[in-house]
Amino acid sequence: MATLNKVTGIVAGQYGSTIPLTVVDDVGTGIDLSVYTTITVRAMSPDARTSFDFSSSGGDSSGNFSILPSSGNTFDRDGTWMAQVILEATGILALSVVFEMEVERKL
Repeated sequence: MATLNKVTGIVAGQYGSTIPLTVVDDVGTGIDLSVYTTITVRAMSPDARTSFDFSSSGGDSSGNFSILPSSGNTFDRDGTWMAQVILEATGILALSVVFEMEVERKL
């Protein structure tokens, strides 16, 4: 399935602004996400005690989509989070490889 690079630029506790992501194939070409009815990013905290699901409003034919953390559903601590994209459509469940999201500390 698709490969995602390490995601950076996230600060613990931030919410209300989108985090853009792109799903690509083995050669780096964006895959068509417009065929999927549900796109979710499941993220697990560095200590593996907490996980959050971030839903997307949809993706485009170039593999681009975004997630929007909210006040009750955000990266609540710094560190390297593990994440996976879950793509769903009628009769289809596709999973990305696990990737890293580097969350920086806040003051």
